[in-house]
Amino acid sequence: MSDPNPPERERLAVLRAGLPATGAGIYLNTGTAGPLPAEAAAAMAEVADRELGVGRATRESYEELLARMDEARAVVAAVLGTEMDLVALTHSTTEGINLALGTISWRPGDRAVTTSLEHPGVTGPLALLRDRLGVEVVEAEIGDGGDDARTLAALEAAAGGGRTRAIVASHVAWSTGALLPAASIAALARRCGVVGILDGAQSAGAIPLAVDEIGADFYAVSGQKWLLGPEGTG
Repeated sequence: MSDPNPPERERLAVLRAGLPATGAGIYLNTGTAGPLPAEAAAAMAEVADRELGVGRATRESYEELLARMDEARAVVAAVLGTEMDLVALTHSTTEGINLALGTISWRPGDRAVTTSLEHPGVTGPLALLRDRLGVEVVEAEIGDGGDDARTLAALEAAAGGGRTRAIVASHVAWSTGALLPAASIAALARRCGVVGILDGAQSAGAIPLAVDEIGADFYAVSGQKWLLGPEGTG
């Protein structure tokens, strides 16, 4: 019997060939770090070889770095569904969350609202605000995250009391895999007049995205997970 869909099989073969780690077994840990593409590894090796051979502080290498960063921002913008000028390169989702929280002039007694399912990349920065600046951190209990009405009601109740300044939540929960109602959470933040920050570490590259349509003030992602970038990118 002939293959009912040869183009798809051929496309899959090409993709697997570009991800050598998939040849070593069944790769299931992309949520921590995705398999590195051969093209990315070659680019990294090229830069490392040049730095070894001619040094790391040449004008040419710096200009190339800036060009590559612009290229990376453009590619990420296309994947996320936004404009290149709205993309900043960081070292991780956690750094992005910290930068977003840092745009707020926090005072003792202010409140930050999050969910009960957040990764340390969110809970860590919030704990820092609590311990250093006296910010009240409230975790809305949302169960496994699979009930959108429950999630939104819990966040709204938590944001309704005290001096709430930000709502911080995941798009896809790292612990349960639940897809949270990102656009509705962003809309809730706008209605409350607070900053809306979303953790997209487990969404970018795994599910289709249009972050401009989601409408959050900040959307932080990892480079090394589903986007298959090197470690230390976000």
